[in-house]
Amino acid sequence: MRPQVSVITPLYNYAEYVAWTIKSVLKQTCQSFEHILVDDGSTDESAEVVRPFLSDDRIRLIELGKNCGFSVAKNIGIEASRADYITTIDADDMLTRDSLQLRLDYLQQHQQYDGVHGRVYICTDAGDATERTHELAEDPWHPQRMREHAARGSDTPWEAVHAQGVLCRRSVYERVGLYDEEMRWKADREMWYRMMHHGCRLGYLDAFVAIYRLHGRNMSQSEERRRSNIEEVFRRKCRERGGSRLPDDVKRLAPLPPRGLTVD
Repeated sequence: MRPQVSVITPLYNYAEYVAWTIKSVLKQTCQSFEHILVDDGSTDESAEVVRPFLSDDRIRLIELGKNCGFSVAKNIGIEASRADYITTIDADDMLTRDSLQLRLDYLQQHQQYDGVHGRVYICTDAGDATERTHELAEDPWHPQRMREHAARGSDTPWEAVHAQGVLCRRSVYERVGLYDEEMRWKADREMWYRMMHHGCRLGYLDAFVAIYRLHGRNMSQSEERRRSNIEEVFRRKCRERGGSRLPDDVKRLAPLPPRGLTVD
């Protein structure tokens, strides 16, 4: 029998966290799932930590043998999946207990939406927690608004959507394609842009669905690199639309601190 939901986890050198991720999936109130972990050439004990869980036939491990990148690992997981609904969870994060069921119910009850995103806790290894969420209107992503926000390095519509909180219909990937494998960082952001460009609609669920773990290895993205990621998205979009260069206003404006992403 096909599962209702496919959970995809790209895995690279997170042996200390991945068991928590798997356990959070196994404890879901929705038990009709498959959890596909794609080991992207880990050099630590990540794959060995996963192996004991393979006694549950809903857990699958794909080993790439070399580091191919976050987007490649996600795409391989999606291509191997079987369910009509797909979500991703990183190997250092966790799902809340009702995460799959709440989002699945939402999309089954709201056929007008292609996907749904919910609220996300941000916690540290010390146990401190904040909240990351943004409620989006039905048609919030006007191209000019995106361009203005991105030029200032500020809170853009795609940053308001945390990947761990999103559940999409399989038809979304069939419509817009898989993750851009040339982007090793922030490919989720480019995916949200592409979804918007194709007219996809993302609903908002006012419930906590995931826990994002903030630790030393993922908390140090500099403002320069953050802005570079924004510029890369726009370069690609300009090329796709026949442009040859990034608009000057995107390149020259100094980034401002991000706003509205976390609430104490």
